[in-house]
Amino acid sequence: MAEAEATVATTSLRQRQDRSGSGKVRITEVRFVDALSGRSRGSLRCGRDMVIEMDYEPSNGLVADLQDVDMGLSFYGNTGQFLLALNNRMASGVFESIAPRGTLRCRVPRLPLMGGLYHVSCRLLLRGNVADHIEHAVTVFVENGDYYGSGYDNAHGRQGVYVDQQWSAQAPDGRELTVSSGQGDGDEVKLGQAV
Repeated sequence: MAEAEATVATTSLRQRQDRSGSGKVRITEVRFVDALSGRSRGSLRCGRDMVIEMDYEPSNGLVADLQDVDMGLSFYGNTGQFLLALNNRMASGVFESIAPRGTLRCRVPRLPLMGGLYHVSCRLLLRGNVADHIEHAVTVFVENGDYYGSGYDNAHGRQGVYVDQQWSAQAPDGRELTVSSGQGDGDEVKLGQAV
């Protein structure tokens, strides 16, 4: 795990030649940061808030006009199976204009990934055109965690993504029983409680 910890905290991408895109701007570094402490972490933990920071700069040292910015991250399991997409366009829209050099941040509340090693690819688009794309830009180790707060992770060595869910059944007396996961607004019924 020491190798995974060294890989996850900070990965410099400046020297990577296996990238595609126009090269107008380049992703230079990826960091995984604990949202509470604000510090880079050696590994991530399922169920904890995290922030992914991606530094970027113009590739030729000239000031670039960065408009309609679309940043995407794709997470793949250790067998190469695609598992999770993070993308500002998909989640909330593109950035109309950003500084020519800086940091893009993506906050992920309650990291939903099951424990294991993940490969992350990065892609940055400007006005719909790929400026920089790096396959397997960084490798991330995620520790198992109690995502639902139930005491049962059900991972059994598998990789995947947890999602909030609600279950219901009819009690012998006809009342409806509801169980739900996640952190709701306070109106959720406790596990196994009759409604």
